[in-house]
Amino acid sequence: MKFTRNKLSYIDFSIDFGDGFSGASKSEITKSKEIGFMRDYNENAEQPFLVGDLK
Repeated sequence: MKFTRNKLSYIDFSIDFGDGFSGASKSEITKSKEIGFMRDYNENAEQPFLVGDLK
């Protein structure tokens, strides 16, 4: 993580759900970005896993 003027400005993270879904992301943080991860356990999920830019 990197902070600029006490605000998060960069993040580098990885996630592993232990069920075959894992990923990593490195990104500058801006007002127009939504960074994180999403895991949908629904069997019919169109997109069961997403990591990085969520928009």
